[in-house]
Amino acid sequence: MAIARAKGKLRGEKPKLPERQQWELCRMYATDGYYISEIAEIFSVSRPTVCRTLNRRLSPWRTILLPTGIDPGLSPGHRWR
Repeated sequence: MAIARAKGKLRGEKPKLPERQQWELCRMYATDGYYISEIAEIFSVSRPTVCRTLNRRLSPWRTILLPTGIDPGLSPGHRWR
């Protein structure tokens, strides 16, 4: 397994969305005010898939964009549906 990992062959399951759609999903959520359930319906994926994609793509920016001590899941502007 170490050899396969070193060659980049061991990656797990293939992503449900292509790279471009993942970035578009994040843009829609961050700027256009779409609900997670709306994005899931548009891209024909589940809500957990949308949440996982947002966590993977936006997590490096959370420390920059959010003041310390604020949980993004509980912030006043956060909307779940």
